Amino acid sequence: VKKCRLTPIGPRLESGALRLPLSAPRLASLPPWLLRPRRQLVAGASEPEAEALTRYALDLGLLFQITDDLLDVTASAADLGKTPGKDARSRKATYPALYGLEAARALAHEVYERACAALDTLETPTPMLRGIARLVLERRA
Repeated sequence: VKKCRLTPIGPRLESGALRLPLSAPRLASLPPWLLRPRRQLVAGASEPEAEALTRYALDLGLLFQITDDLLDVTASAADLGKTPGKDARSRKATYPALYGLEAARALAHEVYERACAALDTLETPTPMLRGIARLVLERRA
C-alpha cells in the first residue's frame, strides 16, 4: 500500500475574493471512489444526483474543518473538552490564521450555503442532510 503525504497548500487570493486553501494534494491522493460516489453506492441515484451528493460531501468536510479551526480559537477548554489554541501554538495554517476570524466565519457560512445549494438540485427532500450541515456550522464543541 502506497503511503500518501498529506500536506496543505497555501491560501490563494484572486480578484479580491477569498479562495479556499483546499488541500489539493490530499484530494488528489484519495481513491476516486471516496471522492465521487458511484450510482451503485447511492442507491437509485442518477449521475447528476451522485455529483450533487459529492459536492455536498466535500463542502460538508470543508465546513467541518473551518468550524474546527474557529473553535480552536474561540471556544473554551470546558466547551471543547481539550485545550484550545493548539493550532496557533503549533503554527498551523488554519482558516482564522490565514483570513482572520470574521472572514473565516463568513467563509463557513458561504460553504454551508454551497453545500445546501448542491442539495437543491436533488428531487428527493433532504432535510436530514441539511440538518447535518447546519449542525456542523453551529457546533460549539
